[in-house]
Amino acid sequence: MKNSVYGILIFQVLIGITSCSKEDNDPKTEVKIESDKIICEMCDDFGVVLEANTNQVFVGGRKRVWIFDYSLQGNKLVQEIDFSNEGWLTNILVNEGSLYLGINDNEGTGSVHQYLENNSEWQYKTRYDIGRSEDNFGDDIAVTDNVMVIGASALWDESFSQANSDPGSFYIYTKEGVDWKLNKEFYAQDSQADDWFGNDVVIWNDLILVGGLSIPLHMYGLGDNGWELSWVEAEILPLDLASSEDTFLYITDSDGLQSFKINTDGTITSIDVNANLDLFNLGYSNDNISMHKNYALISTFNEAQKAYLLKLENGVWVLDRTFSIEEVSGAQYYGIKLTEDFAILSGYSEGKSFLNFEEY
Repeated sequence: MKNSVYGILIFQVLIGITSCSKEDNDPKTEVKIESDKIICEMCDDFGVVLEANTNQVFVGGRKRVWIFDYSLQGNKLVQEIDFSNEGWLTNILVNEGSLYLGINDNEGTGSVHQYLENNSEWQYKTRYDIGRSEDNFGDDIAVTDNVMVIGASALWDESFSQANSDPGSFYIYTKEGVDWKLNKEFYAQDSQADDWFGNDVVIWNDLILVGGLSIPLHMYGLGDNGWELSWVEAEILPLDLASSEDTFLYITDSDGLQSFKINTDGTITSIDVNANLDLFNLGYSNDNISMHKNYALISTFNEAQKAYLLKLENGVWVLDRTFSIEEVSGAQYYGIKLTEDFAILSGYSEGKSFLNFEEY
């Protein structure tokens, strides 16, 4: 398939309002930029996926990504990436000068599009895919200097019947020069229908941690024959998983928010969570948790009207602050991202999409 994703830098500032035309016959979107928030009208799922680095926030919609420079002094729209001819967005990751977008086409076949930063603009480089129908390839992405891991949570192997679908899988790529080359594919140890294995992928030191939809956490390491399954943590059943350094947070169906630490010898130590959080509306998502150093931002999504900022103090997670959205019909948070200075929250209220920057 011809690659038709492209980056376009289109913005004009007029009294703090940016007007962006998607196509000649489409209504214009209006982005209003304020000091602590961004409001977007006629935007297609603006903020349903969020990512950020030290000076930019990447706001994903259904068919495009808005890129803003942000700081304590203010925010500025600098670029839009339109992929309306490719499909819809599932994931965003930025790492060391590369931007990765997970995109599903209309058949649910996923791909990961890589952009490189060049003279303050993100330029399209290449795409990665496996070309299997309804595979959800790109559902989650993790990257280090030499390893890239891509989840394909809806993939089903030829050994599975159509009725036993969505066990999921993930793919390991290794660096060869400046390019990523496919190294290996994995399924869960005991693959079952609707496992959604690969919904969460995390790289920590020399381990790859992979979760699904309430199935045991799988740990992979480098052995004599390359990457292989090291062990399965039967007691850890994450719906969502995130990490900061050696500390992990995850959410389960039965026990809510849980935490653990991986020690230098590879053993796991539980960490207490002393916070009464309302996770009743938790839905299937791989973006319920965002972590930065000893802080974590938690949202329930699925019509969620609250988000929680937690802090790790004296070896225990405690509630630091609660963010609430106005209780009006249809109001809800979409996405969350924690950075050095801000808790960034996107959502929808009273006919408008918003992006709030909350200092903490």
